[in-house]
Amino acid sequence: MLHYYGQDEHYETVKEWYAGYRFGNADVGIVIEGKYAKSGKEEAECREALKQIINKRYMDSLHQAGIHRILKYGIACNTKKCRVMLEIE
Repeated sequence: MLHYYGQDEHYETVKEWYAGYRFGNADVGIVIEGKYAKSGKEEAECREALKQIINKRYMDSLHQAGIHRILKYGIACNTKKCRVMLEIE
């Protein structure tokens, strides 16, 4: 999302802000990546979002915190449709 809005320089700040939140005795982590998709390209953008989660190592801080069951959501939306894909690690 930061890239979409031209705010890439804030990535580290946002990453640090989110890294500290833990609710209860969490043994499951959730990583969500959203993308804008042109009509008919929702599935491809969901897959791209899931790839980005892995390629940019968004799960590293969860692994370091001892969380190894992770739900990865790739979400792609446009003005009329939204698609969600889930991978479980």
